[in-house]
Amino acid sequence: MSAAELLEREGEDSLARRCRKTADDWNAQIEAWTFVEDTDTARRYGVRGYYVRVNPSMGPVQAVKDQCVNIKHHPEGDGVKAVNEIISVDALALVRFGLRRADDPRILDTLRVIDGELRRDLPGGPSWRRYTFDGYGENESGEPFEHIGIGRCWPLLTGERAHYEIAAGHFGKAKALFRTMESFSHNGLFPEQVWDADDIPDKGLFHGLYTGSAMPLTWAQAEYIKLAVSLRQRRVFDLPSAAARRYLK
Repeated sequence: MSAAELLEREGEDSLARRCRKTADDWNAQIEAWTFVEDTDTARRYGVRGYYVRVNPSMGPVQAVKDQCVNIKHHPEGDGVKAVNEIISVDALALVRFGLRRADDPRILDTLRVIDGELRRDLPGGPSWRRYTFDGYGENESGEPFEHIGIGRCWPLLTGERAHYEIAAGHFGKAKALFRTMESFSHNGLFPEQVWDADDIPDKGLFHGLYTGSAMPLTWAQAEYIKLAVSLRQRRVFDLPSAAARRYLK
């Protein structure tokens, strides 16, 4: 949508129409590609369905929901999981990018699954892991990541969840998550991941504090700044306006 508007300003109407049609086509297929129903996970959480993290086939997800993909950073064979079992916080991007409303029933169902599978309550507040079976992080005993591990919580994702709450009009929740995100920082620097298991003092790992991951993670630093601006303006300030106008309004 944004490209189409830029092209129109330059008099490239034909290319603008092509961009807009492509965006419309892709947007119309999001659910067919990624919203899965009638799974054990859906029944466990009492929801109609949820958005999955990945569908390599690019065909209807219902037809391939039991097909398996191999997730990296696991012992051989342990990372083979069915498409419908791989749940991620990525679905929040549909709201962040102006493609789906914050109160869309499919988004709400997915949030219920995300919180059940990926949320961890830490001393400073909640944070989220990236996706089920993530293997990027220290292993269970706290040894440094060397190709095999367990993905822990990302402060960045607390910021992204706060942006969702702003989109939903829940400004109190968003501000609380802003403070939670601050609790994960160390000397003003945000780590890539925080430790969400029991303390391992001899390895410098403490519940709710930084791991041995990158610090600062500039992506997380930027998310914190954007969240501060969004809270001040009481809106998701970097919401793509062209997409929001077409698909939300």
